[in-house]
Amino acid sequence: MAHFQFSPFYDLQLLIQNSNFYRKCYLLFKSLDLSGVHDKNYSTGRTGYSRRAMIRAFIVKHLEQIKSVPALIDSLDSHPALTEMCGFNMGSLPDPSQFRGSSQVPIIPCFKTCITLLSKNF
Repeated sequence: MAHFQFSPFYDLQLLIQNSNFYRKCYLLFKSLDLSGVHDKNYSTGRTGYSRRAMIRAFIVKHLEQIKSVPALIDSLDSHPALTEMCGFNMGSLPDPSQFRGSSQVPIIPCFKTCITLLSKNF
């Protein structure tokens, strides 16, 4: 289950209530069980960014039909509420190369099928 941080600069609950897109993302993220995905690297080396946040960002990329990872990062950077809903910290987005590494997550091969099924229900 997704846990969202709240910013003093906007009311996330109000955005979810008044925006179809934010509501759709909220419901999709809430319904996704990502507990089987290891969130970070807990062995030696850098921990990196949350893999669950990256998966949520890929959902946004698909829903918004964003063509590239750099364009996704620009979009997230310009929508702080969506950045928080994905699970990233404000002002701290991964480099495009780190998104490419997250394609190793086993959930990605069935990603489009899952998103299509989820999108039809909301």
